[in-house]
Amino acid sequence: MLRFHEALPARDPGLEATRARLSVTPGSRNWRSQMVGRDIEAFEAMVGHLLDELGYPFAAHCLRPEAIEKAARIRSLLSQDPRVQEK
Repeated sequence: MLRFHEALPARDPGLEATRARLSVTPGSRNWRSQMVGRDIEAFEAMVGHLLDELGYPFAAHCLRPEAIEKAARIRSLLSQDPRVQEK
């Protein structure tokens, strides 16, 4: 099971192994077109720092202060959850 990726066909043999493989789930990279605006905003408020670090462009042009505050509250609650702290 952990080696499922080895059977995937290579899309571009000139690329490094992790980038040459086809997507595991077709359409998994279309979240911007499949989510409504408020959901995109909430998602980017929660994980925008990671998207930025990985070089993904933002779909939301400007995050509302309410979305940023809600994301901060969720992160705070998750940081207090012992199940999250174990990982």
